[in-house]
Amino acid sequence: MILPLIKEYNLQFLTSQRVKQFALLNYILENSIIHWDNINFKEPEFIVIPSHLLVNLDFFADWLVGFTIAEGSFGIKVNGSAFYQIRQTGEDNLDLIKAACLIIAGREARPIKADSNNSYQLTLSSKLDVQKVISFFSSPNNHSLVGYKLSGYALWLTALKNSRRYS
Repeated sequence: MILPLIKEYNLQFLTSQRVKQFALLNYILENSIIHWDNINFKEPEFIVIPSHLLVNLDFFADWLVGFTIAEGSFGIKVNGSAFYQIRQTGEDNLDLIKAACLIIAGREARPIKADSNNSYQLTLSSKLDVQKVISFFSSPNNHSLVGYKLSGYALWLTALKNSRRYS
């Protein structure tokens, strides 16, 4: 049921890994593959969408909320400073991380370098950025956090209210 809806509504995936997985799934279904030895699949070329265009997608803010539920973190360092953090593996996905900074903080991300696992991480931790994170995730215009991430966000907000730095 889901695959025909994805096709009918031309839903698109933003991470390179999901694009490749969806293409492989379609290949398997369209070619009635029942054994791995019968796969002769060539991965599609992933087209990177620049960060300044990603933020203009009407669903990007809601996508970012969902991505944060899956991959994001709200935390407080030992020194008491708060942070919001997301990470994604692969250079193909770097523009997603940069777009997150644009949409949440309203600015270009500082240079982001890959770690030893080829992952790119955005950390927003200045007082101004933390306020912008709160504004973004508390906005009625976006879908809200749910489940465990919502509970963690509520605890994070409580800790901020109780801190001398952010109260």
